[in-house]
Amino acid sequence: MIERVTIHSDHVAIRLRAPALVSEILGGSPTLGLTKTASIECPFRHIRQGRALRLVVGDTSLTTDASRKAILKAIARARRWYEQITIGQTSSIAELAGVHGVSPRFIHMQMKLDQLSPHSIENMMNRPEALPLSLDDLLTEIPTNWREQSFGLAAKSA
Repeated sequence: MIERVTIHSDHVAIRLRAPALVSEILGGSPTLGLTKTASIECPFRHIRQGRALRLVVGDTSLTTDASRKAILKAIARARRWYEQITIGQTSSIAELAGVHGVSPRFIHMQMKLDQLSPHSIENMMNRPEALPLSLDDLLTEIPTNWREQSFGLAAKSA
């Protein structure tokens, strides 16, 4: 019944053999007058969540509960790591990475979350629509200026 599936950057196109599909649905009834193929297009967006790849079909502006939990967990972890360095529990990013069994590069990327203003974090928690789609999206969008953070998050949810 399926003739071809083509995956594009922003949608999937499925070409179906219309007579075979109608015949299957109707139980072998004649399919006179039908076109040979029918096409269906479905928009989607690739969203990275860690090493997994998720396919979001339909409204791609929705933030999942899993994304929200990942973002909150990462913010808490970054704040804990920052505290460990500032109180002298660890003396460097490399030592911190060794203690937690991750790479120094991972620590550097996640530590950007420590720069989030309290207002931005509160805004994300009280207004889920202000959350980015994924943790990776958030990490690429954090300005260091707290006023820019508040403006950016407010603009996204408006």
